[in-house]
Amino acid sequence: MNLIPITGKNLIEKWGFFTEGMDRLMKYGKNDENISMIYNDILAGNALLWAGFIDKKYSGFIVTQVMQAPFEEKRLLIRAIYSNGTLNGDIYTEGFKVLDDFCRQVGAKKMEFYTPRDKAFERKLKDYNWKSKQVIFEREVSESENLQ
Repeated sequence: MNLIPITGKNLIEKWGFFTEGMDRLMKYGKNDENISMIYNDILAGNALLWAGFIDKKYSGFIVTQVMQAPFEEKRLLIRAIYSNGTLNGDIYTEGFKVLDDFCRQVGAKKMEFYTPRDKAFERKLKDYNWKSKQVIFEREVSESENLQ
């Protein structure tokens, strides 16, 4: 599993690879975001698009944004996550290692994401220390490279 950041000129050139997944997210999601908002935030450097590859084959993406509210620790908000197939536990483990490393680099202490599909994610993420807070999931960033 590789997660590769897509930014700037690469975003403009490669955006077509992500539109199907973005369309599906917007169709099933219940939030105030739209594809243009996400695209513009990534292009402006306010969010980061991570392309996922398994055995050199495109498998989906994650859109993240570093956030810090007053009186709170810095956190990594996962604004969008999409896979074009079923992912096994090893893939989640590898992906969270990459995101944990990124969090440590930027000083984020937690990761979180919002979803209307809380029951499905509860099943998938229970082994990775995510907790459901209504439909907000939050996870402490591991201090070391070991997720367990």
